[in-house]
Amino acid sequence: YSNNLYEKFSFGIQARDIILQLQASLKDSDSNVRKNAALALGHIISANLYHDPYEFFNLGVKSEDIFSALSAVLEDPEKGVRISAANALEKISRSTARYPQDSIGAAITTTIPALRAAALKDSEKEVSISAFKALGQIGKKNQQVVLLLNEVLKEPKKELRIGAIEAIGEIGIK
Repeated sequence: YSNNLYEKFSFGIQARDIILQLQASLKDSDSNVRKNAALALGHIISANLYHDPYEFFNLGVKSEDIFSALSAVLEDPEKGVRISAANALEKISRSTARYPQDSIGAAITTTIPALRAAALKDSEKEVSISAFKALGQIGKKNQQVVLLLNEVLKEPKKELRIGAIEAIGEIGIK
């Protein structure tokens, strides 16, 4: 079994084209298409960053554009789409946590404002939990997130404080 993008998509379609089509599908009028596109992007990108990040970089896909598109989907009117986007960003952030100096490590930080909003304001608990988990992964290499989570510890809502505590646990403050 190989996680190589070119081996997985060896039927004449380049992986770059598939990723770009999935990204475009995040704007589809059908919520099931948006939901599944977010999930697929999360799986494909996180798996390939984990196994061979430089292969992903060499595809010529702008990670900032993908993260921007996934961040926008965190505001989708359909809760299933928001959950999928939050889960995708959580998966990707786990894979990028070990690459803070690479472009992907810097690019994932562009999702902080959208993840913060999802963690603090989304009515769906699963969206909030995934957003906090993603922030916890990003916070391993980003002081801005640590400061944000420290502020959330002062929130009156218990659920938000618990989310911040779990994210801080992911970070492992030293």
